[in-house]
Amino acid sequence: MSRTPREVAELVRKMVAGEGISFADLFAADGVLTYLREEEVTGALARIAARFPDSRLAFDTYPLATFKWEHKMAAKRGLALWQWPCDDPRTLERLGLRLLESARVTRPPAGFRAELPARYRYLLPLADPILGQGVTLSLFRAAPGHSS
Repeated sequence: MSRTPREVAELVRKMVAGEGISFADLFAADGVLTYLREEEVTGALARIAARFPDSRLAFDTYPLATFKWEHKMAAKRGLALWQWPCDDPRTLERLGLRLLESARVTRPPAGFRAELPARYRYLLPLADPILGQGVTLSLFRAAPGHSS
């Protein structure tokens, strides 16, 4: 089932309002938030953090530097444009979230990195200036008792 970004935003609004859901421990958004306006993203994240203290949120973010290329590709393919850039996931902590971990293609979590063959562990830092400006995957925890 495919939903538009607006439909997803409405579902998140209903979940945060407690309509049709009584408890959530993990919220995940993959490839969704970047299509929403900043006020929609920050509002939804703040409401989730306030309504579901101690829950976890996992989602991807894209830095502004990737938007020029993405908008060019979207225009060629007739796709929706990205609207919300996030250069540093730590800036979202003001919404009542605590960043637990972030990872990029060239900077995977330590446990995963340790399992890679040595040649990849040595090559990843060299690829970071080229590939590191893409997607960041982050895991947050909603801070108990925080009100936005």
